[in-house]
Amino acid sequence: MHSNIAKTFVYLLFFFIFNLNFDANSSSKQVLYSHKSISDYFSGLVSSNNNNHKLAIKYFNNLKHLKNDHDQFNREIIIALVQSNKISESFLYLKKLKKENINFFQANLLLGVNYLVEKKFNKSEKYFSSIIENKKFYDMERLIAEILLNYVKIFNNRSYDFNGALLNVPGNYENLALIQKAFLNCYLDNEIADESFLKLIDSNTLNFMRYNFFYVNFLISKNYENEAKKILENKTNTFDHNLLLEQSRFFLNEGKGGTLKEIFNCANPNHLAAEFFYLIANYYSSDGKHKLSNFYLNLSLYLNPDFIFNNLLLAENYFLLENFDDSRQIYSMFDSKNSVYDWYAQKRLALIKSKLEDNESALVFLNKSFKKINKPNAKHYYDLANFYKDFEKYEESIKYYNEVLSKVDNDDPMYPKILHKRGMSYERLKLWKKSEDDLTQSLNLSPKDPYVLNYLAYSWLERNINLDKSIEMLKMAFDQKKDDPYIIDSLGWGMYLTGRYHEAERLLQKAVKLMPLDPIVNDHYGDILFKLDKNLQANYFWNYVLSLENTEEEMKEKIKKKLIFGIKNNS
Repeated sequence: MHSNIAKTFVYLLFFFIFNLNFDANSSSKQVLYSHKSISDYFSGLVSSNNNNHKLAIKYFNNLKHLKNDHDQFNREIIIALVQSNKISESFLYLKKLKKENINFFQANLLLGVNYLVEKKFNKSEKYFSSIIENKKFYDMERLIAEILLNYVKIFNNRSYDFNGALLNVPGNYENLALIQKAFLNCYLDNEIADESFLKLIDSNTLNFMRYNFFYVNFLISKNYENEAKKILENKTNTFDHNLLLEQSRFFLNEGKGGTLKEIFNCANPNHLAAEFFYLIANYYSSDGKHKLSNFYLNLSLYLNPDFIFNNLLLAENYFLLENFDDSRQIYSMFDSKNSVYDWYAQKRLALIKSKLEDNESALVFLNKSFKKINKPNAKHYYDLANFYKDFEKYEESIKYYNEVLSKVDNDDPMYPKILHKRGMSYERLKLWKKSEDDLTQSLNLSPKDPYVLNYLAYSWLERNINLDKSIEMLKMAFDQKKDDPYIIDSLGWGMYLTGRYHEAERLLQKAVKLMPLDPIVNDHYGDILFKLDKNLQANYFWNYVLSLENTEEEMKEKIKKKLIFGIKNNS
């Protein structure tokens, strides 16, 4: 928080210093550099950085005298308007600017979108082309404009050869081209639309699960509901499913296929552009750029407000930005009419409650939501069990895992995973025999699962039993997951317990780099360093563990003793 304010202040300082070089009459300078102008600009930037975009707009509105002189100010207010879902206002603002002040990416993008919506495709082309031709814009920004330019050209002229244009998409974005081909063929309703979707959803290069929905949507538009149902039956299961596909399956089974046609229509130019912006938003969200993701997501929701399920990504982004009020507001919009999304939203609302209040109130909330479900299935019980386990209510979690197992066949792919989860809860309760039985049975059903191998082996290491077998199992897990910090730590700890300190050191060095804030990993590394007679380094890591907020009191007491007496044995 403080670092963001500091960065904003430095940026603001440079902004005003830089603008001292511009000629302006004395009266305009007096306004520009007045205490109120500087205060409003600074407050606007801080509000924007804190995701309070409505407040940012309030401050920026006091600085309209800057709009014809300062591109950066225009950029800031435009972004704030879009992030506040005031897209139409951003269009009007940009249209009032002088031509020479529309030389930043967001301005050209938004004006291009505006004229696309107005079906003034020639004007829209001009703005997207301006982005492509301007080398000061980022490659990704020009790529976005390239795709949008293809859209408006085909909207303007259905005979336009978009396939040739998509050949210009860089090779590392070939999947993006694959997606656009499917949508544009769907828009044209040509004979290869079906083939394009099949090629997309059968691709082995990326997870295109979401695009099964659009193929299903296409089939429903052709009155092929039975074929659509078959696809959804094959692509969904009780536990591991895509929310959009599971909700679609629910609608079709309830005879509500028309709902799917209402939320997306590939013959609608706005809907196609909306899905493209959703794709870009998802790309940035996956890359951890949640604010930038929301910019594109708001454009997507503006172009197709009926696709309410896309709001889920907006809620997730707000959650990750710790903007819990906005996140909660979006999750609360889902209700029993969209039962699949509703249950997911209730789980997220419970998680928000745990962060703003406590775990107890979160569990009370989730239980109330659970009781409202008509005929809860195994997935509902599984989710509830996981919540109890994550909140360290292990006895309650076991009760619900038992319920899940009673509803699932032994040959279900999820059966060993449920045993794994229940085994973890037993282990936390120190019910070693029951834990070992569950974990062993899980491995019998899924012998190479690296996480079960790791958990069972580490539970043995913690009790200093079956050391050789543990290391053998951990090597199997490590061969599958060489960059998993928990597995690396476990294997390193096994090496430590069997006196192979140099091998242990190499492994724990990597684990510490991957999980620098984990108390256990740092404590283990300190122990290994001590055994290698690197006492100063060991003391450093032990003291570091004491400074971490999530270090448990029991560990702190043990470390304090080690700082005084060192380590006398491996226990």
